[in-house]
Amino acid sequence: MTFALDTRLPLGRLGLLLNFGFFAVVLAAAASLSHWLMAANLPGGHAQREGDKAVAALVAAEGAQATTDAAKAALKAKAEAAGKKAFDEGLAYGRQTWFPFEIFLAITWALMGGGYLSVAVQRRMNDAGQHGLWLLVIGHLGAWALASTVAFHALLADAGKLSISSPWMLVPLVGAILVLPAFLGGSGHGEEEHA
Repeated sequence: MTFALDTRLPLGRLGLLLNFGFFAVVLAAAASLSHWLMAANLPGGHAQREGDKAVAALVAAEGAQATTDAAKAALKAKAEAAGKKAFDEGLAYGRQTWFPFEIFLAITWALMGGGYLSVAVQRRMNDAGQHGLWLLVIGHLGAWALASTVAFHALLADAGKLSISSPWMLVPLVGAILVLPAFLGGSGHGEEEHA
């Protein structure tokens, strides 16, 4: 009953916390997996192929000329450098290629998490007897802010945008403050029965 999507069912404070905890774990795992897939796995495969092609081309072009051990060692070092350069270029190209899809997935996770949290906040507000358009808007904005923070966390952390002084750090704080009226509202049926 705690995780039901029916807005007519009551939800207590503990139920709201359980919804937030469950949402945070599942959404963070999904967003991190999406980020790893789009920023590391797929571009890394492309970069590895580019690096291998560069090494093979260099060895094919200059391999017959290397007859001494010193020449073979020099060729090996040159091939490793060419392979590393091609790998880095391929990785940068791959990340640029997959970045729009990574943003799309982060937005998708934010929408799914925000919708789920909005239902939980609505159930809690209904149970607490809170009515009024401004309360609903505030609670839902807070839910969407928290969902967006969790969905974009891996992306922002990888870009180095999550420091204490970063403006992005205000989003979860504001989201938590906006959800407070729903959490602190009066107790209803959900406090005893469905928490």
